[in-house]
Amino acid sequence: MRTIRYPHIEQATAVVETERTYIQREIEAFDRFLVRLADVPSEVHAAANAQTQTTVVRSVSPSVGRGAGRLEALTTAYRETVMAVPHYEDEYGDSLAESLTAEFGSTLAFQLIRGEALTGRTREAVLDAARGSRDRRHRLLQILDAEAESLEDASEELRSIEQEYLSLKDRIDAETQSSTLSAIDSQLEPLEQQCLDIVEHRQQRVREESVAFRTDENITILEFLYEDIRPATPVARTAGDVLERIRETRKRCLR
Repeated sequence: MRTIRYPHIEQATAVVETERTYIQREIEAFDRFLVRLADVPSEVHAAANAQTQTTVVRSVSPSVGRGAGRLEALTTAYRETVMAVPHYEDEYGDSLAESLTAEFGSTLAFQLIRGEALTGRTREAVLDAARGSRDRRHRLLQILDAEAESLEDASEELRSIEQEYLSLKDRIDAETQSSTLSAIDSQLEPLEQQCLDIVEHRQQRVREESVAFRTDENITILEFLYEDIRPATPVARTAGDVLERIRETRKRCLR
């Protein structure tokens, strides 16, 4: 069996694998942030603890102080978790304010950057927003898993088609009888349709992934993943190349 490689699909697969690694790191970073956030009390919680003469606030961390100090503890936790993933600077490069705005919205980001105290309402809003950011990444990870599977399925199907095509092509090279060439052509014909079916099935899966992906910028999953590579439609391009080879070979059968 001949070794058949599809560089466009391989390139796309590498992109997806990299993105999966990034998203998994970010999920883990938000998990760590949520753990850290549990150690940062709001003003109301801290005051209640002080009234009952507990030592919860002081035992949590020496960096957790009063008033704005609790906000600083929260943003420090954010810097040391969410903004500390290895790919952060290369992929985002955002300032603290920009990152908080992107993840939590402008209103909450302003409260965290410019606020004077960490209120109970603000703390709960941060908890909800951080869980939302983590959950969005979990959903994206599922989409990336589906995309990786789609690429692998298409590659295997195309490879099977091309193995059969190459076997038939070899027979053409050694054949001169028109009746035999016609028979080979009839075997090549369904391979054309199989290529078209792969493209159609792929388009359906991309539509489903894009509906699940949904962004404010209204971009598709292909645009999100493959903006920086060419072609941006790796399966369609590869299937088209295989289809073209089959059609060119069929012309030889009809001469």
